[in-house]
Amino acid sequence: MLILHWLTGSIFDSMRRRNFCSVTNLRKGFNTFGLSFFTLSLCLISLIPCTDNTLEIILIFTLTSFWEVAIVGGYIFSIFELAPRFAGLLTGISNTFGVIPGFLCPTLVGYLTQNGKPEEWYLVFYIAAALGGLGALVYLIFGSSELQPWADIQSETKVAEMQVLQQKLIPEDRNQNPLANQEQVNS
Repeated sequence: MLILHWLTGSIFDSMRRRNFCSVTNLRKGFNTFGLSFFTLSLCLISLIPCTDNTLEIILIFTLTSFWEVAIVGGYIFSIFELAPRFAGLLTGISNTFGVIPGFLCPTLVGYLTQNGKPEEWYLVFYIAAALGGLGALVYLIFGSSELQPWADIQSETKVAEMQVLQQKLIPEDRNQNPLANQEQVNS
């Protein structure tokens, strides 16, 4: 996977250097590509007969992981381009919502596969595929990698806010010599 991440990053950077298209369109393309193959792979599983085809299923899931690496060039890094100053906060919020399926899915899968029939499992894969396809579509329509105005440090309001904060934190009448201030505090 590490090699695939490196390869994906190299392809993305090469396309970006050549001005193939805007960064937003590159991210949308990589994200759509990765999630589309993820969706297709999950749908292909339902076409495999229910005999002992473990090798085929493992192969499909391996290919799914391979294509999903393209998402690295997609939405993952757009957070850092949307709001570099708030990237940590946005990543935390994103990851908070991103772990919700981790604890909801086992319950849903248990509810949907009570009898363990293949048709029940196909439904689980179709739901996962639909969510992957929906994610690709939403990012394709609404995704962006443009710096947002509220996150732009150069905007006048942000500069004014920083000046007010600086005046509150650093009083003008303070002595230039910090050691002299320390001696006054100690006496």
